[in-house]
Amino acid sequence: MVRLLTVGERGDRVQAQNLSNHNGSIVRIQRNSGVLPDNPKWPTVEALPEIWSYGHSNLQSTALDADGNLWAVKQGARGGDEVNRIRKGRNYG
Repeated sequence: MVRLLTVGERGDRVQAQNLSNHNGSIVRIQRNSGVLPDNPKWPTVEALPEIWSYGHSNLQSTALDADGNLWAVKQGARGGDEVNRIRKGRNYG
């Protein structure tokens, strides 16, 4: 079974762009916490292999639609809220 986890950027938006930590990312792992082989291959050695997407700040909720697509709601500054379809290997920052 695949697990998706959201991790906040902990108030440090810069860290949401850092692939060497989980801050500001959506993580995709197997039930036994193992990394899935079809996770994104990042261009830097320091990148954590369980990161599915990154650059997320202030995620409020996620949901899967009827086709299995992942959607996330982000609370933006000054009314800049967003609803995004989350795709493998994308930067949402």
